Amino acid sequence: MRDISELRNTERFAAGPGWESTRLLLACDRMGFSLHETHVHPGQDLHLEYRHHLEANYCVGGEGEVVNCATGEVHPIYPGVLYALDRNDAHILRATTSTLRLICVFDPAVNGTERHVNGGYEPTPPEESEATASAEVPIIEQRRIEANILKQVYDTLVASHGEAVATQTLRDTVIRSAEQQGETMRKRFDHMPDLVDLKNVLALWTAEDALRLDVLQATPHELAFNVTRCRYAELYREMGLGALGGILSCSRDGTFCKGFNPAITFERSQTIMEGASHCDFRFTLEKDEG
Repeated sequence: MRDISELRNTERFAAGPGWESTRLLLACDRMGFSLHETHVHPGQDLHLEYRHHLEANYCVGGEGEVVNCATGEVHPIYPGVLYALDRNDAHILRATTSTLRLICVFDPAVNGTERHVNGGYEPTPPEESEATASAEVPIIEQRRIEANILKQVYDTLVASHGEAVATQTLRDTVIRSAEQQGETMRKRFDHMPDLVDLKNVLALWTAEDALRLDVLQATPHELAFNVTRCRYAELYREMGLGALGGILSCSRDGTFCKGFNPAITFERSQTIMEGASHCDFRFTLEKDEG
């Protein structure tokens, strides 16, 4: 059983310019196909060509049209209409008077980590396979596993080189890892990601109710939200690592942005980890005047 309303703030929600999609079934569900509900918004022509998947789409709401790029034929779409791309057809999809709501089936099943490149899903590159595998584990659980290992490393370094060296080594290691994670995430997009893209990938960090967010503003160039509950802080305190929580968790945030999009500016004046009532995340991205 799966409720679509519970999937929006998880890794099963994806979005891009003019579209958003909730993946109800993925390859990991072992059904042999994937099932998505996709919304296409007016004002954007989506140039699509799924070279590695066959796709069928059934309209349950809105109005639009699909253009066969090979023939130029234009077919109207409205509730009750299905179109199937049985030859990996290149096509243009657009919503006209209202947002299109489509139920989409892919064969083979989409695994959720493919790059959406040039209008189609491209398989995950081999060099990202390790990151792909780890993405199936909720990030808060990844942090628990990492903390158990890093605590042993930290204690060993304190004994051999002192607390200052141990702390700096831990900070350098975590920061380097966060920047690499940002670079890996950036490669999933066929464009330099903006702050709407950043908001969408936050679902990876909020999974398992790990973070509760109060979003104040979300545009391509401004993103502001408060974290009102942080289970990462709770986790580190439970593990006796509260004093290191800022390094193990909070230090990642700004550095992740350097890998994700170096033009993003990140500011935060307080954190729950340090005892504040909430964390105030503020991101800005300067508009490209060109």
